Amino acid sequence: MQNDKILKMKPKFLFNLTIFLFFFFLFLLGYSKIILRIAPTDLVSYSLASLGSAVGVSVSVPPNPYNTIAVQLQDWQNKLIEKEKTLNQKELELRQKSVIQGEIISKLIVALLGIIFLLVLINFYLDFKFRVKILSRGKKNFVS
Repeated sequence: MQNDKILKMKPKFLFNLTIFLFFFFLFLLGYSKIILRIAPTDLVSYSLASLGSAVGVSVSVPPNPYNTIAVQLQDWQNKLIEKEKTLNQKELELRQKSVIQGEIISKLIVALLGIIFLLVLINFYLDFKFRVKILSRGKKNFVS
């Protein structure tokens, strides 16, 4: 009978304790805000920082296949990053070479177009001279 009373009182006690602690915490927040002029977030961050400095935890995990795979994966990622850097450098060099080659090709095209234009002009000039010569001969033949 006594044991039943204790079991019934225990949840009620825990509930009352929770309510009391909740209101106490609200009181502390209000007190820190009004009297101490400290923001609740600053109070919480200070509390957590002081708690973190007081408690130290050291954890180590013995090597297992998952740890070694993670290390191998990290090494592989580092190698890939290095390869990516070298590929980027090679791409930059190739771009510079292609720009230089593009400039050379464009200069050759302009030179060839200039030569073709000059040849067309020479052709027109020679055609004009030839027609003038034919017309002058034709007039001489026509007159005589």
